[in-house]
Amino acid sequence: MKTLRKVQVLTSLTIHQLQRLCDILCEETYSMGDEVVVQGDAGEKFFLIQSGQGQALVDGTVVMNLRDHDYFGERALISKEPRAATVVVTSPTMTCLTIGKRAFEDVLGPLQDIIDEDRKLRESRRKSHLAPTTSQDVTALGIAQQDDLGFISTTSLTGGNNADSCLRTYHKVDLCHSNLHLAAVRSLDVGNALLTSHITSPYIISPISVFNDPSSVNILYDGAVVGDIGMIMEDGAIPEYDSKNIAGCIALGLNAVHQVT
Repeated sequence: MKTLRKVQVLTSLTIHQLQRLCDILCEETYSMGDEVVVQGDAGEKFFLIQSGQGQALVDGTVVMNLRDHDYFGERALISKEPRAATVVVTSPTMTCLTIGKRAFEDVLGPLQDIIDEDRKLRESRRKSHLAPTTSQDVTALGIAQQDDLGFISTTSLTGGNNADSCLRTYHKVDLCHSNLHLAAVRSLDVGNALLTSHITSPYIISPISVFNDPSSVNILYDGAVVGDIGMIMEDGAIPEYDSKNIAGCIALGLNAVHQVT
C-alpha cells in the first residue's frame, strides 16, 4: 500500500480505497527478455513490480531502469492512450501486481471521477484562502536553497507549520545584473503559461500564482519542493539508476511543458 500511495494518479485515493485496490490486484510473472508492454500499444493495465528488474525503452533507447516496487502503465487506469515506452524484463524473472481499468472501476468506480472530486476539494480549499498576491499572503517556514538569482523557500498556505507549497523568489536587482536573467524570465513565462493551461502531469509541480513584490518576482508552487537538480549534484556523482530516472522524469516534464509554451 505504501508504494501505491506514491503513484501519481492514485494519490487522491483514501486508505480504505487503497486497501480495496490491494485486494483485487492480480499477480503476473514474466521471464528475461519478455516485453511486458510495447510502445505504441493501447494501455490496458497498471503494473507494480513486486520483484525483478526491467528497462523502459523509448524508440529503442533505454530511458529508465526498473526494479522492485517501481510501477508503470498507471495512465491505463484513466484512458487507453498508447504506451509511451516498451518495458523489457532484464532479470531471470519479474513478478508484477496488475489491475485493469475495468476491474478498477468495478470496485471503486472511474478513477477520473475520483481525481475530479479530489481536485474540486483542493480548489475549494485554495479559494477559501484566496490566491496569494504577495509574499505576505503565505507563511514562510524556511529557506531550502539559495542561488545567484534568489532562493526557494518552503511555505504554508494555511498558516500552519506543515509545508504544503514552496515559493521561488527572484530578486529584481539580481535579475538586472546577472547573465542568468534570461533563464529567470523564461521560468516566469513558463509559470504563467502553466497557471492558465491547467495542465496535469506527474512530472510537473503546478504553480498556484505568479506575483510581484517591490523587490522581487515570485512563483508559488503547489508542493513542498526543497531544491533542484543542482542541489542533488552538490554531493558528487549520482548513481546510474537514479541519474537515468531523473533524466527520464525531466524529459517527460519538458514534453508536457512544451505542449503549453
